[in-house]
Amino acid sequence: MSNKTMNVIKIQRTSVYDGNGIRTTVFFRGCPLRCKWCQNPEMLSKETPLYEKNTLDDVLEEILRDKEYYLASG
Repeated sequence: MSNKTMNVIKIQRTSVYDGNGIRTTVFFRGCPLRCKWCQNPEMLSKETPLYEKNTLDDVLEEILRDKEYYLASG
């Protein structure tokens, strides 16, 4: 796979707040949009500490931990 790193600051498993249904949400730091209604302003700064699992392989592993659950629940 890949050891490329990403600017991941949080992985939220079983998220229900960021859209319809249940999902795993990956939050990245350094968003350039600066929306007035931003719900995660701490993620705008490039100084925000990174999540300990920030390689592509680590992030995919974390997301796929719940694969069977998501397949069963639709």
